[in-house]
Amino acid sequence: MLKRYGLLLALCMLLLACNVPTAREQAVATLTPPPLHGRIAVTSVQAEDETARFAGTSTLPEGTCLQTQLFAEGVPESWWPIDTCVPVTEGTWAIEVALDMPLDHARDYTFRAWAFDNPAIQSESYWVQVVAPPAPTSTPPPPTGLLPAPPITPPPPDWTPTRLPPYDPEHDDPEAQTRAYLRLVTDMLNAAYDIDSVLAELAAWMTQDSTYEGDLPPNAWAEAHDLDGDGTDEWIISVPVQDSWCGVPYCPGYVFLAERHAGLFIPRHQITSTIYEMSVGHPRLLKVSDITADGHLEIVLEETHCGAHTCFTTLIVGRWDGTRWHDLAADPISQAYTDYTMQDETGDGKEEITMYGGMIGSVGAGLQRPHTLTFAWRDGAYRLISDEPAPSDHPYFQMLDAHTALVAGEWDRALELARAVLDRDALDPDESLWMTDRHWTRILGYSAIEAMLVHAHRGDAPAMESVLVELRARDVITEANPYLEGAAQLLATYTATDDALAACQAMAATLLDYDTDARAFLEWYGYNTEYLPDEQLCPWATSIE
Repeated sequence: MLKRYGLLLALCMLLLACNVPTAREQAVATLTPPPLHGRIAVTSVQAEDETARFAGTSTLPEGTCLQTQLFAEGVPESWWPIDTCVPVTEGTWAIEVALDMPLDHARDYTFRAWAFDNPAIQSESYWVQVVAPPAPTSTPPPPTGLLPAPPITPPPPDWTPTRLPPYDPEHDDPEAQTRAYLRLVTDMLNAAYDIDSVLAELAAWMTQDSTYEGDLPPNAWAEAHDLDGDGTDEWIISVPVQDSWCGVPYCPGYVFLAERHAGLFIPRHQITSTIYEMSVGHPRLLKVSDITADGHLEIVLEETHCGAHTCFTTLIVGRWDGTRWHDLAADPISQAYTDYTMQDETGDGKEEITMYGGMIGSVGAGLQRPHTLTFAWRDGAYRLISDEPAPSDHPYFQMLDAHTALVAGEWDRALELARAVLDRDALDPDESLWMTDRHWTRILGYSAIEAMLVHAHRGDAPAMESVLVELRARDVITEANPYLEGAAQLLATYTATDDALAACQAMAATLLDYDTDARAFLEWYGYNTEYLPDEQLCPWATSIE
């Protein structure tokens, strides 16, 4: 939620159709530019002090002007600068508007953006609900997670720590056991010996078959930093989970922030990667530095979590302001078997996070390929700004990449990828693992459609017909192939209307007359397999009217 004159903005996204022009412009006496094809997305809203800022992404050409509008209860706000040109710059756009008065928490607001002279190309609506904030309090909020509640008092002078009984899953409550353990850890920290001794004793309580290098396991560490700039250090502490085993790669720890008051450690916030987990897997403190160039320190933790077949790496990014923890990841910064970097790629002082990997180590994941995920600091949080699949010579992925190029209006690339499939004589042996000859013919058929769509955009009906003739001449293609019928419908509609979009939609409608199995490109789809949704069979529209 975002503060604006003491109000919080609670955001929820409704995905609506991204539309494209209804007809292809034609050259009459003079050469006219080709119609725009692209998409607009609203990704964030931020309202602070006296301004509101909306931002997003777009695949429209560089410099394309967008118009925007804020609605209250469905009615356009008259004070909104609707005629202001918001340019698309390197695939992103943003508009900042002065607010004359607070937004009314009793009303619902929506925001939308569209191409300046072409409202058919529009974003999804971004719904904004304004709610009143909690009443301010003069006392610090209670500690989060399973940390001990105040008052925190020093143990008696003659106190010695006693290891808790082993956890019994049949009789013990896991949360109560963890609370008791963290209370014991707090008492140990506040007894008359140093923090390194506490970590060593907790490590000695781990199971005897634990394996690690060094004096302490990787889940036992502590660092002091002045996180909130008040001149006093806070502590970031990781302690082993009670009775846990530590090895490679499993080594869970409880990670929390603590302040020092009157010589006592006062736990304030328990750090976790999700609300469902009490511990952090193999916690590693990567950075405590200003990675967003805003003058504040951020904390970056690495978590490694492994299932039966696959290990995931997650980065936890947050900030402590002296009172509360701020989670700075708007999207999960996580990937399977990843290689990642954190560095300033653009020279603005803000570090981008790039992850390369994502391959699931299970047969059930299906046909897959690596992806590059890029997270950037946008509008007060780290957000996923791109998800780029690695190039592949597999015909299925070439077909999908040609579709992506068609959506983005990259005509040469779309044709090149579609032709790469059409120019193949047959499948390689290793490719047959995922498809039969029948599925291969479906990939050939849709690749032919993709090539024909490029030619339709260029107004070249003879080239479309040539691709269709080529498809029919393939020995493996039969009349029972839905994509052959779809390609024929594409050409017939374009010939009759000279409208590339109408022909595309007619093709998709023809394909949807067949059931899912008849249209399948693969023998089976795994849970990590990319696929082409039915609503995107026509890459220039998200729905068929």
